[in-house]
Amino acid sequence: PLPALQTFRVFLARYPQSEYRPTAQYEAAASYFRLGDFVNAALEYQAVLQNFPADANAPQALFEYGNALLKLDRAADAARAFEQLIQRFPASAQAQQAGFVVGETLLKQRRCQEAEDALTAALNGTDQAKAARTQLAIAGCYEQSKDFDKAIAEYFKVIYVYSSQKTAVDQATFASAGIYEQQGKIDDARNLYKKLAETSNDADFIRQAKQKLQELQ
Repeated sequence: PLPALQTFRVFLARYPQSEYRPTAQYEAAASYFRLGDFVNAALEYQAVLQNFPADANAPQALFEYGNALLKLDRAADAARAFEQLIQRFPASAQAQQAGFVVGETLLKQRRCQEAEDALTAALNGTDQAKAARTQLAIAGCYEQSKDFDKAIAEYFKVIYVYSSQKTAVDQATFASAGIYEQQGKIDDARNLYKKLAETSNDADFIRQAKQKLQELQ
């Protein structure tokens, strides 16, 4: 990356009016990022956005600017960059990626409702496997926050909306049964463990479900 970076820096200095300046500025930023120089990467991505806001690389530059800020432990600034990306370029693939990054950051902070809002928007057009994993993460956030009714509702979305994703369905079923068990809803827990034991293709889930059924007799 270093020779490439030097090439782009020389080009930018020699040809300040070139029609290729936006691309050179973007590639200089990308070179800094690959070198692990996230301070200069952020500055160069910022230059792309300030000098060439309508360039084709602007959505990716804004996304990578947010990533550089994350690398610098500037999570709040990164979140603002990603939110700006979603607002400015809502139909872009980068906006969808940004939605996932924002949502996952909020999940880590257990800001479950905000995370759900961000991730639900990002799920549009996403493949079923990724959507199911994301839905599981939302449900898990509510479970960890002790909002068990909401957690159950979100786990059931996995079970019924993403029924073709067998592993995710098994995980959601087992987690829901565990919540019912904690709540003292033993019949509901038994029903879910029984369903898991009968329908799962995963030997480990079947074993765990049967063990739970024995414990709850």
